[in-house]
Amino acid sequence: MKKIFIYCEPLACRRRALDAYRTYVYMLKNGYKVVSSPRDADFIVFFTCAAVNETTDLALEKIKKFQRCGAELIVAGCLPVIEKEKLLEIFAGRTVGTRELKKMEDIFPGKVKYSDVKDANFLLYGKILLDGDPRKPTLRTLYANIVSSVMKHTLGRDSLIYILYRKDLFHIRVAWGCPNRCSYCAIRISTGDIRSKPVERCVEELKDGLEKNFKDFIITAENVGAYGLDINSNLVELLREFLKIKEDYRLIIRNIPPWWIIKNLNSFLEILEDGRITAIEVPIESGSQRILQLMRRYPYIDKMKECFLTIKDSFPNISIYTHVIIGFPTESQKDFEETLTFLRDCRFDGGQIFPFSIKDCTEAKNIEPKVSKDVIFARMKLAKRFLEREKYRVVRVSGINALIFDKKQRGNW
Repeated sequence: MKKIFIYCEPLACRRRALDAYRTYVYMLKNGYKVVSSPRDADFIVFFTCAAVNETTDLALEKIKKFQRCGAELIVAGCLPVIEKEKLLEIFAGRTVGTRELKKMEDIFPGKVKYSDVKDANFLLYGKILLDGDPRKPTLRTLYANIVSSVMKHTLGRDSLIYILYRKDLFHIRVAWGCPNRCSYCAIRISTGDIRSKPVERCVEELKDGLEKNFKDFIITAENVGAYGLDINSNLVELLREFLKIKEDYRLIIRNIPPWWIIKNLNSFLEILEDGRITAIEVPIESGSQRILQLMRRYPYIDKMKECFLTIKDSFPNISIYTHVIIGFPTESQKDFEETLTFLRDCRFDGGQIFPFSIKDCTEAKNIEPKVSKDVIFARMKLAKRFLEREKYRVVRVSGINALIFDKKQRGNW
C-alpha cells in the first residue's frame, strides 16, 4: 500500500485547500494510506499558492525541504503554472496544475476516477484536515474549538479575523476560473476561464451541509459574480434557489466584484431581505479611478460608494468586506490617499490589504514606473495607522506581509 503525505500551504487560498481535501478523499477511496509525516511517505503531494510573491517564496522553500524527505514529490496547485521558470530552477519532478487535477489518476491509479470524487466542502491546510466537525473527540479539535470560541466572544461574530480562522464552516465552491482580465492577476492564468457548477449540484451541497448540522456556509469561487455565464444562469438565480430551503442557516459570499452588485443591485437587495446572507466580500483593489483603469477593474468610484452605502443603510447587520492592493505601478501618494479615504467613506466592516506583487505573466509587469518596495512598505504602515485611527482592529499577517482589518466587536451569535 502506497503511503501519501498531502500538504497545502497554510497561507494559500481556500480553493487550493478544497483541492487538497478532494485529493485526500480520492486517495482514501482508492486504498492509499494517507500519513501525517512526510518522512513516512512514499509520495508527497504539495498544493502550492503563487498569487503573491510571498506565498511563492514560501512554496519554493518548502519544496526544497520536501525534496530532502526521501519521497517522490508531486507539486500541485498554482505554482507550476504561474512560476514555472522559478520552479524548474529547483525541481524537475512531476507537477499537477490547478486545471489538471485529473492527472492524479495517472500518478495514483485506482478504481475510482478523480472526476467521480465530489468537490470538497472542507479544507486541508498544512497537514491538518479542517473539516469543522466538533463531534470528533480529538485533542486537536478540542483545542481548535476552544480557540474558536474564545475568538468569537473576544472579536465578535462579524469579525473578519474570526471568519478567516473559523473551522465550523461548510464551503460551497460554485465555480472555477474567471472571465475577467485584471492586469495584475496571475491566478486566472492558473485557473482558466469561468466554469460554473450546475445550480442543482450547488443546492445539493447546501442540503448535504444542513444534514450534517452545519449552520454557516461559505459561497466561494475565483469570481462568484461571474457564476452562470457559461451555463445560462447567474448568481441571482443561484441565491434564490438556496433561499428556497427554509431552514436556519447563514451564508457568507466571497469574491463578488463591484460591477456585479452595481448591475444587479435591485435584485440583490431583494435577496438580502431574507436575512440569511450575513456577510459579503467585494474586492475594490483601489480607491483611485486612474489606478483601477490600469488594473482593468471597475473604475467608477462614486457608483461603488453609492452602492455600498445603499446596502449598509438598508441592511446594517450585513457585513461588507473588501480587498485592496497597495503599490500598483504608477500609484502616487494621491492615489494611495484616495484609497484610504474610499475605505473610510464606504464604511467597510473589514478587509485585507496586500502589497503589490509583480508577476512575469501579467500585463502589470510592463507598466512603468514601478513603486519601490520601500515606498510600498511605508504605505502599508501608514494604512495600518489610518485604519487604527478609524477604530479598526488591524492584524499583520507576517508570512505574506498583508493586513487584515475589521471593525471592533459588534455583538455575538
